[in-house]
Amino acid sequence: MRTAFRYNSNILNQILQWIVFSYQALAVIVFLLGIYTGFRWLQTPFLGAFYEHTMGFNGVGPSKPSPEWDLYQKVKLGDQLIAVNSNLVKSTPDVQEVLGGFFPGETVSVAIRSVEGHEQILDVVLHSFPASDRITYF
Repeated sequence: MRTAFRYNSNILNQILQWIVFSYQALAVIVFLLGIYTGFRWLQTPFLGAFYEHTMGFNGVGPSKPSPEWDLYQKVKLGDQLIAVNSNLVKSTPDVQEVLGGFFPGETVSVAIRSVEGHEQILDVVLHSFPASDRITYF
């Protein structure tokens, strides 16, 4: 009887060890994927303001004024990004796809819809995301 219990206990311990190992391996993969995704995001030219998944500008700005945040000075909380360089955008991947063909220093036009419903087109010079704000936001 004790031998069967000891045998079952060893199997249970091995199963639990594999579960813990699998969980730790998954955590490492997710961590590395986060670093990769962040690095790719930093390679995409920065529009100059943060927007939410709804394409609404969220009012989060720079730690100190800088030219990289020019668009932030031109939009208000709740304004919505509707197009980049005449391409309609409905999600962050849409914006990244459009901006993927540009480099910092180039100018793109962005269409913005205000909270009141007025639309305007602004020219924005693309920049790299400011190094001074990388630590603040990431």
